[in-house]
Amino acid sequence: MAALLEEIRSGAFAREWAEEVARGAPRLAEAVTRAAADPIEAARVSAVGGGAVAGERPGESRKALSKN
Repeated sequence: MAALLEEIRSGAFAREWAEEVARGAPRLAEAVTRAAADPIEAARVSAVGGGAVAGERPGESRKALSKN
């Protein structure tokens, strides 16, 4: 935990993610894909109904929401 806090304080975390975004965020896209395939996501969809998450309008992707 201390090492993670130091990454944030030093700015290393921000630099890493700025580079990730500049490359088109491939690691983030892969993480989203893995999360969508996780069994807990099927349970969330079942519980929420329709798959919407808080703040998401039907038919609107999370990616679209992140650009607002």
